[in-house]
Amino acid sequence: MVMSWPPTYCRTGNPCKAWSEIRKNFGLHGLWPADANGNSVIDCRGTSIPTFSSPDALKSYLSRTPKLVTDLSTYWPSLIQSERAGYPFWQGQWNKHGVCSYSKINPPTAYFEKAVAQSKNHYDLLAVLAGGNVFPSDTELYTLTQIESALQRKIGTTNHVYISCLKDQQGILLREIYICLDDRARAYASCPDNPDTRGCGIAKPQGWIKIPPFPAN
Repeated sequence: MVMSWPPTYCRTGNPCKAWSEIRKNFGLHGLWPADANGNSVIDCRGTSIPTFSSPDALKSYLSRTPKLVTDLSTYWPSLIQSERAGYPFWQGQWNKHGVCSYSKINPPTAYFEKAVAQSKNHYDLLAVLAGGNVFPSDTELYTLTQIESALQRKIGTTNHVYISCLKDQQGILLREIYICLDDRARAYASCPDNPDTRGCGIAKPQGWIKIPPFPAN
């Protein structure tokens, strides 16, 4: 499961919605299956796995579950302006990532329901970090260990996470938090050791990662 930090994510090129339309917290980017090494597995399409040829095809499929559509709009909205209707975003997430979970989580509505449930469970990730004295700031810098330790108050002290970052003129900015789950997205699991630093660079004894605050407006 990947949770995005909008103030950093919206610096990556895709035009985001207005800040007034974006909830001031982490938001679910996706429920992404991974292999035993922690690497995302994508595009696992097969003749027996349903995909959606267009956003309208997904809209038609989900029309039978209006409450799920409402929940998706609330708990799994896209940050991107061009995906504000939701269906283009959810179509892309299913066709790229959801299909790879099909052997364990099916039909597609089950995948979307799992995504909603996990988003609800992590709806105030900022409060979890704050409980570990990690806050958005223009000046404070954190180590990966500090961020992970704050998250472990919720996910368990033996469970590791991945952090991805973006480097720009402000420094190394936290972009996304990867929280690993079991293969049915029911319980936490520890993310396996992986050499990919995901843009955060080599670990240092002093803080070097910034969590930029939301703009004032």
